[in-house]
Amino acid sequence: MIKTGGKEYALSREGSAWLVDGDPNAKADAARVNMLVTRVVRLQAERIVTEKPTDLKRYGLATPAAELIAAGEQGKLLGRITFGRQEQGLAYAMGSAMAGVFQVRPDILQDIPKKEDLLGGAK
Repeated sequence: MIKTGGKEYALSREGSAWLVDGDPNAKADAARVNMLVTRVVRLQAERIVTEKPTDLKRYGLATPAAELIAAGEQGKLLGRITFGRQEQGLAYAMGSAMAGVFQVRPDILQDIPKKEDLLGGAK
């Protein structure tokens, strides 16, 4: 599931194809989705901000700029990451794989495609 810009959509894998919102007639740009998945899996924290955040608003994480949720069979949660506001060249983030708030390079946010871009095959 991808949530960004006040909109959300789901991507699911069927063989080598990626379907948008489970629609077999709505195949996403597979190369673009595969690139995004690879980037998210390899995403590294540039800096740990705090291990025990008390105020998510401070980081823009109370209402995230983007959220990515990975689920496996029967909807089992595999991972989740949210991205907040940017500051000093980095974006605040919080995820299920690492406790607390950390900062990442913000270019990942530009790599999260809009639903219409995936369906139109835009690069």
